[in-house]
Amino acid sequence: MGPDEPLREARERALDTYHAGLCNIGPRERLFRFTGGAALAAGTLVAYWWLRRGGYPAAWRLALALPLFGAAVGFEQARTHFCVAHGWFGTYNMDGGTRPVTTAVERRSDRAYALGVLARCVSAAAIAAVALYAL
Repeated sequence: MGPDEPLREARERALDTYHAGLCNIGPRERLFRFTGGAALAAGTLVAYWWLRRGGYPAAWRLALALPLFGAAVGFEQARTHFCVAHGWFGTYNMDGGTRPVTTAVERRSDRAYALGVLARCVSAAAIAAVALYAL
């Protein structure tokens, strides 16, 4: 057990409740997003192999940015405990059903965080797509 283990455990317990701009999905919802991200990542690898094996022009591999973006969103939502759609539309689901966010301040905080998540995912997908293009 490392010196930061108690802090990590406390953070995980705190993230099982809604916190504006920080956490808006519970454990089951995170698993759902991780599974979706993994499926899209696996599909992307299959599509990459198919494009390479089929002799398609390298530029076609840039289209893999779309499923890579989906995979990045799934993984990032699972990692951050934050669903972009819930954040954008002012709702949350801590595994007890979807509920509305009650205050305007919380909705603004969630939207700002959702945009940050999307920006990270766009960047990751673009970098990965360029890497697959170069291979």
